[in-house]
Amino acid sequence: MYHDIEMYIVSMPYAEAILLDGSERYLSSMVILNLLLATMVLVVAMDRASFEQDVNKRGIRSFSNVITKNVYQLSSLVLMLFASILMFSEINGIKYNNTLGKEQLPVQLKQIAQQSTQYNHQKILLVDPHFNDVNNYYAGYVGRYYFFSDQVVGQENFMMSQAEFKNTIKQYDYVVLPEWHRTFTTMLEKTYYQDYKTGLFKVTKDGLQKVNKINV
Repeated sequence: MYHDIEMYIVSMPYAEAILLDGSERYLSSMVILNLLLATMVLVVAMDRASFEQDVNKRGIRSFSNVITKNVYQLSSLVLMLFASILMFSEINGIKYNNTLGKEQLPVQLKQIAQQSTQYNHQKILLVDPHFNDVNNYYAGYVGRYYFFSDQVVGQENFMMSQAEFKNTIKQYDYVVLPEWHRTFTTMLEKTYYQDYKTGLFKVTKDGLQKVNKINV
């Protein structure tokens, strides 16, 4: 039941999706419009307080007085420095996220398999070397939404005998290996004499067969 509820969230009926989408866009448009109006009022107020109001007398030095000129110059310098700092900070943040994102599970899945868009019940074993991702069910949730199946299970521990390993593999239709797992790779080589590092595999009687998508 809980799996069906999860899948309902990502396969919301078209009418409800359109309704929510319309509300979100309307509210966003109202916020942007209010910000625009507030900015226009602020610009007019700054212009009246700092500059010559006679358009014919205006120039690059047409400040209302010395104080407003000093405030303008100091504010320009501070804003320029602040904008430069923000720009470099944003650039470094983007570079860091791009580097870190390559090791994230959703990105890894995209590199080895096509995403499924049709709801199915294929039994999929997602092999994840990160204990925390499996323990907090993160791996399982990501796998379920990516492959659109309610039968995705994340597992990290493969310290078992060859017979136990074979029985574990036979319980599933597919095996997903997003990154190299030392124990799983070793057991796979000992049990089926296959050497796979990453990929999506269909479970057969002779071991694993590499594929690029699950068949629904």
